[in-house]
Amino acid sequence: NATNVLEAAHKLEQILKKLLLLSGINRNVQEKVAVRIDEIIWEIIAQLQKNYKQQFQVALNISPEKMHLLTANVNETMIYMALFNLIENAAKFSTNTVFITMAIVNQQLNITIKDTGIGIPPNELQFLKQPFYRSTNASTFKGNGLGFSIATIILEAHHIKMNLQSSLDNGTTITLSLP
Repeated sequence: NATNVLEAAHKLEQILKKLLLLSGINRNVQEKVAVRIDEIIWEIIAQLQKNYKQQFQVALNISPEKMHLLTANVNETMIYMALFNLIENAAKFSTNTVFITMAIVNQQLNITIKDTGIGIPPNELQFLKQPFYRSTNASTFKGNGLGFSIATIILEAHHIKMNLQSSLDNGTTITLSLP
């Protein structure tokens, strides 16, 4: 019917937009400005609270003399997209509180995004960065498998290290270390 055709066309449009973004990431990452990462995270949470019922709990474990480390020289739009995807995934795959912690470790800003959701099967972790890959337990959730791979490419282009730990049915923790 017409509704299904429109939905399919919209889904294809979203995929094409993400593919076009992928193709230009390395060019656009050169356009960097100094931005407060915590402000981006608050903006993302405000946006996500419209669609996700669960709570977002944010901890800022940074002493006043280290607050300058919250500012990073990044492509603001791309970092917003990467963080949005990671935080949205935490909300999407969990019905409980999503915990976001910002702390300074070895003079670097670390951002930890933790959920207590469905987790990722251990044998599938190696495939997460592949475009269009969706873990077997994620098939009932909306998505096309591009968001995490785009986030990964953006983070790598900014030399931001990502550590992902996941336990099936217990959730996922992602820690980002900004240079």
